[in-house]
Formats: sequence, structure tokens, C-alpha cells
Amino acid sequence: MKKSISKIIILSLIMMPFMIPSLAGCNNHEAANDSAKAENTSSVDNTEDLKTTNVAQETDIDLTIMSSTMVYAEIYNITTNPDDYLGKSIRLSGSYYTAHYDKTDKWYHFVLIEDASACCQQGLEFTLNDDYRYPDDYPDDMTNIEIEGTYESYEELGQTYYYVANAVLLSSH
Repeated sequence: MKKSISKIIILSLIMMPFMIPSLAGCNNHEAANDSAKAENTSSVDNTEDLKTTNVAQETDIDLTIMSSTMVYAEIYNITTNPDDYLGKSIRLSGSYYTAHYDKTDKWYHFVLIEDASACCQQGLEFTLNDDYRYPDDYPDDMTNIEIEGTYESYEELGQTYYYVANAVLLSSH
């Protein structure tokens, strides 16, 4: 049986690299942001360069084709400037993790992405489309997954949260 973990704790763990300037040799958030600017690959500014074609739809931001350093920098940009990404289709891969939040009595699903040195993680919340039912159609925690969906926001308990909505599970292993 999975432990019940509050959503706030999960989000705090995911956002920890931003709250602590340096973590076991990881670059701080300014370095990640500078890296994205230096390589001029921000998908918000250069979506034409990052588009790939999917049978179902075009993908605005395909994190699966970027280096691990650039993925980490782009996830940082997504989480610090979420309104810039609203409505964009995003494809990403990483480790699946789920948590139950007692106040809402809901399960929340996350893709955790490590940086190049595997010392830090960032993550995005997601929901799979209506073709999937939890827990039957979802992978086990810490399974590598690839998903694609649309970046959206929702209000809950007086807070705005951002997530990859209506996602499709492209692979799980």
C-alpha cells in the first residue's frame, strides 16, 4: 500500500533545487537559466526548432530529443515561467511517481527528471486522458515513462497548480 504524502510535501521535494542555491554540486537555478539562454534553445522562443510530428498531433516542446542538461534547464523554465507554456503540447520522459493527498482525497501523478549528474530532480505533475484508470492502467512508482499532453493549470484549495493535462502514456518500462 502506498504511503499517503501531502501534495505540498511532494511539490516541495520537486521544487527543492530552486529553494537551495547549491545541492551536492548541482548548478543553482541561475546557472540552469544561463545555460538555457547561452544555448538559445528555449522552446518558448524557438518552438519551430523543437517541433516534431506525432501521429495524433504536433508537439510544441519535445524534451525527449534534448540532452539531459537542456531538459533540466527547460523544466526549470517551465516551472518558473509556467504561463509562457500554457496550451503548448509537451512530450517528456522520466520516472513516474504518485502520491495521495488526504485533504483532497486524490492521487497525484508526477514525472521526475534528473539533471545530467543525477544529483537533482525536477518534476511535472500530469493527468492521463480518460482512456486510463488509476491504478489499473498506471505504471508502478519509479518506472521510466514517456508521456505527451498539453500544459495547463487548475485551481485547488486556493492555489494555482500547473500540470501536463490529458496526457497519453507513450511508453512505460
